[in-house]
Amino acid sequence: MKNPLKHKKKDSESTFLKSPIDSVMAHVGKIADNSNAQQLADAFVMLTLAAYGVKTAYATKQDPLAMALLGPLGYKLATTMGGTPPVSQIAGLGILSGLGVAGFVTGELAPANTPQGIANRIVKLLETGAWIP
Repeated sequence: MKNPLKHKKKDSESTFLKSPIDSVMAHVGKIADNSNAQQLADAFVMLTLAAYGVKTAYATKQDPLAMALLGPLGYKLATTMGGTPPVSQIAGLGILSGLGVAGFVTGELAPANTPQGIANRIVKLLETGAWIP
């Protein structure tokens, strides 16, 4: 039996220092290979909510880090399973709706919901032909 204290040192040079982009892409590939579609979709939704939280934070002059954490937290709470009174699900939905309302109140979404914004959308759809099936 080999003595674990006398293990051979291997010459390990960091591949990150040689080619950082290749190293990052290799890690992303490994993560994608070891994840299923549900986990990848959850990660995409959480990243999107974090980005929306940061965007809303700058619009409302709040802390961007706190708002970035608030979106994924609300999503995880809203999608938890179990519990007779669904308190965590309701709290998660409340957090997500709060983020949406904060974006609406600051005017981030309001111009599209005004009569002029709706008219501009209709004109844009007609000009681009995106409404044609």
